[in-house]
Amino acid sequence: MLLTAVSATPMIPTMSADSDLDEIASALTQEGAVVVTGLLDEAQRDKVRSELAPFMAESRVLEEDDPSDFFPSKTRRLSALVAHSDAVGELVLDPHTQGLCDRVLLPNGEYGHQLHITAALEIGPGARRQILHRDHESLDRKST
Repeated sequence: MLLTAVSATPMIPTMSADSDLDEIASALTQEGAVVVTGLLDEAQRDKVRSELAPFMAESRVLEEDDPSDFFPSKTRRLSALVAHSDAVGELVLDPHTQGLCDRVLLPNGEYGHQLHITAALEIGPGARRQILHRDHESLDRKST
């Protein structure tokens, strides 16, 4: 009898931008996340990096880690990427992106879909791992 080890770490599917959008949507729906490779060519990736670089350089980086803090130290974070990069705005409006959003979000939304969070992270050497999570804090609503 051959036994294989099963990882307790969730595996995020990886698919090519050339994959059928319905297959990508199915993976996203089933797994909750999917990595799509090849959507941007090298020049587009360089443009995103160069447009975001000055803002990333200004990002505050904590040197001392507090294990009780959700966010690890030694990591740069930048949000509102569309406001900082035309190339990110182009990616948001890309037919692949829009088609995927249409397939996954439109059936569940009365008013269409809307981009909520964009973020870039630069994880520095020795940074503590952050758990896989959803950025839901901004969606929490508390009654007053």
